[in-house]
Amino acid sequence: MNIRELVYKSLILTEKEKKFSNIELNNKVNSYSLTGVDKALFTSLYYGIIERAVTLDYFIGIYSSKPFSRLDLPVIVLLRMGIYQIIYMDKIPDSAAVNETVRLSSRYASRAKGYINGILRKISDNKEHLEYPDKKKNEIRWLSVFYSVPEWICRLWKKDYPDHAEKMIAELSVKRQITFRVNTLKTTRDKLLDSYDCLTPCRFSPFGVRLNSALPLSEFSPLTDGSCFVQDEASQLAAIICDPREKQIIVDVCCAPGGKTFSAAMLSGDNAEIVSCDLHENKLSLVRKEAEILGVKSVKVFAHDASIPIADFIGKADRVICDVPCSGLGVISRKSDLRYKPEESIVGIDDTQYAILTASSAYLKKGGILVYSTCTLRKAENEDVVQKFVDNNPDFSLLPFSFREISSDSGMLTFFPDIYHTDGFFVAKITRNN
Repeated sequence: MNIRELVYKSLILTEKEKKFSNIELNNKVNSYSLTGVDKALFTSLYYGIIERAVTLDYFIGIYSSKPFSRLDLPVIVLLRMGIYQIIYMDKIPDSAAVNETVRLSSRYASRAKGYINGILRKISDNKEHLEYPDKKKNEIRWLSVFYSVPEWICRLWKKDYPDHAEKMIAELSVKRQITFRVNTLKTTRDKLLDSYDCLTPCRFSPFGVRLNSALPLSEFSPLTDGSCFVQDEASQLAAIICDPREKQIIVDVCCAPGGKTFSAAMLSGDNAEIVSCDLHENKLSLVRKEAEILGVKSVKVFAHDASIPIADFIGKADRVICDVPCSGLGVISRKSDLRYKPEESIVGIDDTQYAILTASSAYLKKGGILVYSTCTLRKAENEDVVQKFVDNNPDFSLLPFSFREISSDSGMLTFFPDIYHTDGFFVAKITRNN
């Protein structure tokens, strides 16, 4: 089957059935045994069109003689495909982008064939002079269209982080290199760097390396032999700030997919009692499998609701990792689907986070350390939740922390993507007072 046709079908499924893009991509790649150039074209087209949907729809609206709201889904998807290739894929001639899209429209939107052809040719003729919204008149609209991020997210970030908003959005609009955490139970970072020219060291984490090539993860042997695992540098630093040590009792309350649990095991020499829970049992099979690959033996994994303390561990934990469910806005560069979640979907999420933090604090013994973290950029889920907890619980305090170039006098730190070149991430270090 033609690669563009596969992309079309996947985009239709993604829209209609709200499938996660990574799952749909893997399904198509495996089902059709896509490799090499075919896999690369499918991936770049499929992910690229999803990531740039806001921008693509804007130009459909500009050049369409019909209101966008009246267009059928097949027409919208075909137009997105054609426009994306014209604007963003320099190696594909405009004529090929137009002709291939029109050919597909003959099969999937025959009545709109001439309409699609006309819009694509107009955009091809004007692509050097495409006009975006006026930034001075409406900065939010400009940010949204230019970087393909929904307006509600742009508005939120402009309010919460006025000095960082545009730089953050720009950074999160660029695909970053995949980051790994070296498994120090098996090897060292220096050994891994010496063995693989495709790796470079992370700036802040002494255990982090980045993949600087397009090598498929399935072909990267250190992943399959357990020499490392995928984990963003900010997440690695959260585990370091928690400071897990040998012979401690460590509780990870929302552990899936397991990164901080594994980091804690490695930092403690796999010689601690680590209890790792998650609400969904189906996620824990992956955690157990990865622990086996990595050779981690100090971890006990089971399903549990993090908002309810486990009686056996109340007041006994030296360390608690509280990486709560969040809106995920800090990882939209890696998970494009998250940028299109409706604004109402995050209403009340901070209440859930507060409930989990409160329950998790019950595990902590006096002088113990709890790290609260999220992979989002939103004060309501970060500083506001932590400050509310500390204000309402005088037995707990925020602890200043520092590690290499990372420091916080307040005990809270936001990893801004434009500064740290990591995921957008938040960490707070809390202790139970002696």
